[in-house]
Order: sequence, then structure tokens, then C-alpha cells
Amino acid sequence: MVAGVCALVFVTQRLQLIASIQRDADAVVLAYVSHGAADAQRLAAYLHVEIVATEETDGMVTITVRNGSLTSVASASH
Repeated sequence: MVAGVCALVFVTQRLQLIASIQRDADAVVLAYVSHGAADAQRLAAYLHVEIVATEETDGMVTITVRNGSLTSVASASH
């Protein structure tokens, strides 16, 4: 019983971390598209994520962010 509860807590925490970094990636890419790279970098620092890749193709911006061992990708268009 205790092992099952511990496993459930671990999985729940992991899912919350994954959702959090995806939310952060979404916010950073939207900042990049609407306010530019410098503001996106400032937001990333505020959110405690690192921008590890940025790609612009045909008006589409894709940004990869990392926090610890988690990485997330988000895209937005101009």
C-alpha cells in the first residue's frame, strides 16, 4: 500500500514538472514572437529555464527550453 502511494506521488510530481516546463516553453516562444529574442531570454531567466535552441523558418519560431533534465519544445508563428 505504501509503495503504491509513493509511486503515485512520484508520478504526479513528474507530470506536474512536465506540464510546468511545457507552459514555460509556450510562454517563452510567445514572448519571442511578440517582443523579440531579448525579452524571451529575460522571461526564460525569470522562469528558471534555459533556451537551448531557437529556429525560425517561414515565419514559424520553434524554441527548445531546458530545466534540469527536462526539455520542452514550443512553436508559434509571427
